[in-house]
Amino acid sequence: MPQGPSRSRIACIGIDTGGTFTDVVAVRFDGSATVFKLPSRPDAPEEPIREALRLLQPASGASLHHGTTVGTNALLQRRGARTALITSRGCKDVLEIGRQARAQLYELEPRQAAPLIPSSDRFELDARLDADGKEVTALDPLEIADIADAIKLAGFESAAVVLPFSFLDPRQEQTIGNALAARDIPVSLSCCVSPQIREYERTATTCADAFIRPVVSDYLSRLASIARESEISSVLVMMSCGSLIGICGAVRSPITTVLSGPAGGVVACQRLMADAGLKTAVAFDMGGTSTDVCVVDARLKAASSGRVADLPLQTPTLPIHTIGSGGGSLVWVDDGGALRCGPQSAGANPGPVAYGLGDQITVTDAHVLLGRIPSCVAMAGSLPLQVGRVRDAFRELSKVLGLSAEAASEGIISVASAQMARAVRHVSVEQGRDISSLSLIAYGGAGGLHACAVAEAAGLGDVVIPPVPGAFSALGVALARPGRSFIQSCLYSADANGCLAASQRLLDLRARARQELRDEAGRRRVSVAAHAEVRYVGQSHSLRIPFGADARRLTSSFHRVHRKRYGHADISRECEITAVAITLTVLADGLAAVVAPQAMPDRTQTETETETEVYTDAAWRLVPLHARTALLAGHQVEGPAVIVQADSTTFVEPNWQGAVDSWGNLRLKRRLAATTAA
Repeated sequence: MPQGPSRSRIACIGIDTGGTFTDVVAVRFDGSATVFKLPSRPDAPEEPIREALRLLQPASGASLHHGTTVGTNALLQRRGARTALITSRGCKDVLEIGRQARAQLYELEPRQAAPLIPSSDRFELDARLDADGKEVTALDPLEIADIADAIKLAGFESAAVVLPFSFLDPRQEQTIGNALAARDIPVSLSCCVSPQIREYERTATTCADAFIRPVVSDYLSRLASIARESEISSVLVMMSCGSLIGICGAVRSPITTVLSGPAGGVVACQRLMADAGLKTAVAFDMGGTSTDVCVVDARLKAASSGRVADLPLQTPTLPIHTIGSGGGSLVWVDDGGALRCGPQSAGANPGPVAYGLGDQITVTDAHVLLGRIPSCVAMAGSLPLQVGRVRDAFRELSKVLGLSAEAASEGIISVASAQMARAVRHVSVEQGRDISSLSLIAYGGAGGLHACAVAEAAGLGDVVIPPVPGAFSALGVALARPGRSFIQSCLYSADANGCLAASQRLLDLRARARQELRDEAGRRRVSVAAHAEVRYVGQSHSLRIPFGADARRLTSSFHRVHRKRYGHADISRECEITAVAITLTVLADGLAAVVAPQAMPDRTQTETETETEVYTDAAWRLVPLHARTALLAGHQVEGPAVIVQADSTTFVEPNWQGAVDSWGNLRLKRRLAATTAA
């Protein structure tokens, strides 16, 4: 049941649907908030939202902000629509050719994931542009009609259209798209989805967009119906770039929502960092199914591409790295006898053994067995832990490993923490960042259980646990603002003339963004950020640089960023612009200021602490058990300790200590003596 004040009217409801739980944050006009979790329904993800709105009973006029995993799961599980690909003759195998980079460098027989669209579902036609965008082979109307009829007759649910160099002239693709639309076939055009160079990435992105289009459209249609029943004034969906988009926009471009939930957590991190005075931090979101990590700066910086489900996606995306390691990750022993965790997950149904239905051990079960999640905790506020079932399940694993149940549990937690520490280093140290002085902002239902171990293994300075870590992404979704990000490939010399031409392209993109943002922005002010993708002539890849019409300033910025990223720069080399990007974001208004996290009152008295039994340092010990709601500003916490709250549990490792800051964040550091001894 929801917990929190209910006197003031609800302004905004943020809902983040995860693989195991659906997190809800209802923010009121007086700044108070209600936070709770519901079990997710993978078969009907809209039903927990219906239940949340029933429990909250918002007054007419409240808005709903939503982070969804529907598109992501369709890609991960390959359960999208039956999709056809239409392309120029000779280009149908681009999806299988891909790039020469090997995912497993030393694998003697590398296995490549099957493309979303099999060869039998790809159609070729005689239409082509050259590298300058000039028509080489014109479209044949009869050929288009025959292919469109064949796709309709075969029962395809969606279609992707990708012609070479269509980002220079979209008219051929638009003609094909019109023919398909006339036959009621949902269609994704590469000139709209990803108007950029790199044929493989553009094709993969457009096919993914078409693959999830009917699934996302059907889901959002059901969501809109539920919102109307509850008299919700508007429904906005979180995009991978960290901004919100209306349902109509999300249906037009479903690929923009594939990192919807994780992006909400990054937005919340940015707000926390502003309050806590942090310029850069590492976001660590450990949920039930996966873990998302990202380096967060004071300003959100969306990249021009990312990867999801081993697919390259050319769409504005926050640089979030996802691995299949979460609280619900299944534990197994490989052929070599090594303990493994994930990427398979118990999900919401049957869930971990401790939840009462599952029978395969998960990372969560290891924490339950060691007492790090006390038996008094009820998951999602209503699911009592079944510790006896967990102990029974560990007997068989203990026999296989030749270890005690406690030692096996510690091994599981160590393996999971090591996997997540590698992910943190991938987005930071491997990108040339020194993270020794950075904070790890840990959230998600399981983030607090691994935060200290992951920070220590990755070499981070300290840990920050937000006040509502289990629903932190939902809070970010509630705090997010509408916006649009567009990118367009081009090729200009980075001189005065080239910058002038790039400026004109940006004006066109800005007009398109303003047009799409009109309904969501209303009369509110909008911020504008322009960037250019710049490289040395002869290079394959570019760096994103803030754009201004001054060519000298643009190139000097590029040299500086290149030196920081790669350790060297050559100011004598000619530079060129390969793409321009524009981001429009609605500025915070009075309501956005109200929903900011409220400062915590000072601690006035010591709360009554209880104790719980935890296995740590090779023995069962009684350690302090804190209620998070009783930890006010200034309260000191010494590890080992367990901190429980409705949405998450935190385990403070033996060599760690910390205090609650004025915003309610728990700030943890390794003890100096332990660090020196190491």
